[in-house]
Amino acid sequence: MFQRWRRTVLSITANLIGTECRASDDPMAVVLTRYQVKAARQDEFMQVLRGYVSSSLLEAGNVMAAAYSEHGDPSVIWVVERWTNKEYYAKNGKSPAAQAVTLLARTGLSARVEKMYLKDLGLFSGSDVHRVAAGVENPLIIMLIVDVKRKEEDQFRLINHAAIATLGAEPGLLSFRFSQDCNRKGRFVIHKEFHDRQAFQSHLKNPGIAPVIRFLQHSVRKPPFEKKYHHLIELAPPDLRVNR
Repeated sequence: MFQRWRRTVLSITANLIGTECRASDDPMAVVLTRYQVKAARQDEFMQVLRGYVSSSLLEAGNVMAAAYSEHGDPSVIWVVERWTNKEYYAKNGKSPAAQAVTLLARTGLSARVEKMYLKDLGLFSGSDVHRVAAGVENPLIIMLIVDVKRKEEDQFRLINHAAIATLGAEPGLLSFRFSQDCNRKGRFVIHKEFHDRQAFQSHLKNPGIAPVIRFLQHSVRKPPFEKKYHHLIELAPPDLRVNR
């Protein structure tokens, strides 16, 4: 079992981190990696990735690391990492745990590794103590990856920033993170964590989210946007430490 590090703060935070993706003005490394694993190697690959996450959490410069499988398709595994700068991320890539992942990937994958380098644009998080106190050991985790139409990127950022300001009224929402792919201007990632499915349904009814839903219904490149949802299952718990 992985140790869960917990913050001692009790406050709820809602932060607007940036307005667009410029690699030059954001030293943090935020990396989302997708692995498509052969059926016969899934258990082995999951174990190796758990080891990678556990090792990464102990490294200097790490902000968080987590691994997830995809509900309904365990062959798809996602790893999310945040590092205080790109140098720490690159250094960690030379660790024994990272090399073990690279070695197994040579024979254990059915498709090429996909990496997205992201910039966080907005964040809402309830206190981590709240999650622990509520006994939420298996939260509902939803990730949405969408490509919006050309010249609609600024509007999508604005309406998500406005939506984040309304999220404090949702007791079942544990976290909401809004990011942009630094190599694809029109691609955005929204990562949400809820107490349970009922909390997710309540979230969709929040009036503050309505403009985001309307935008997604009309301004994504390949509708319907609902097909871009990913239901994630935690393999290795995220690090809940504040920065060291």
